[in-house]
Amino acid sequence: MSMEDGDPANGPLMVLAPYVERELLATIDGLGELIDTDSSSVYTKGEDCVGTISNLESYVLSNRLILEECLSDLLRCLRREDKDTRIFTFYLGKWRVVSQNLIPLLKTYKHEQPIVNAVGKLVLIFSMPLS
Repeated sequence: MSMEDGDPANGPLMVLAPYVERELLATIDGLGELIDTDSSSVYTKGEDCVGTISNLESYVLSNRLILEECLSDLLRCLRREDKDTRIFTFYLGKWRVVSQNLIPLLKTYKHEQPIVNAVGKLVLIFSMPLS
């Protein structure tokens, strides 16, 4: 992270180093994507998921494991961020991760307790006021 000159009224802006931003975006990508079907929308892992469609059970298991790992990575990142700047929270908010990823994820995997718990923790962290 680095400091850059910002608006004098708002103070300096924090900017993520490019490699940190790429890692964060890759983690968000690992969550999956919202797929529209004829009757509804389903949040699912994209084509880069480990596993093959021909072995559906393996595909679903690897999908879930990657998803849980990405949620854990996001939690770890947010727990370790500077509580004064909350730079990761800022970027994840700017990228609309809650509305575009976490809420659809929660709707799709509502019966998967580890996923529900992780998403709940992430949303709780996002809702904490700035110190």
